[in-house]
Amino acid sequence: MFRHHRIYYDLQKLYKLYWGQHQHLPRAFRFTTGEQILNELTQSIRCSVQANLYGKLKTGKRKAFEWLFELNANLDVVQSLLMLAWELKFLSHGALVLLTEQLELIQRQVVGWRKWFQSQFE
Repeated sequence: MFRHHRIYYDLQKLYKLYWGQHQHLPRAFRFTTGEQILNELTQSIRCSVQANLYGKLKTGKRKAFEWLFELNANLDVVQSLLMLAWELKFLSHGALVLLTEQLELIQRQVVGWRKWFQSQFE
């Protein structure tokens, strides 16, 4: 039976946390940068699923590693856009802290998972 990696569930949690903030952003920001954050989070979920699927194949370990690299890049973009929202005072300090803590948790897991895949090549 297929099981998602823990990162998948933590990404869902991050998406839900952000969604609660997204709805309160100013309209122009929400429909531009806010939508980009949602897109990056959606792509991050996709990357985690792809990495998990490829990681289960003997010949898919390198592809899984690449998906995790993309996932990490997506999360860096999300982090940057959240900082922008905070700097523009559209996001409270408390919300930024909550979202950043969840992001950092996920990023640590991604780094660990990438290291594991990398060890499979050596």
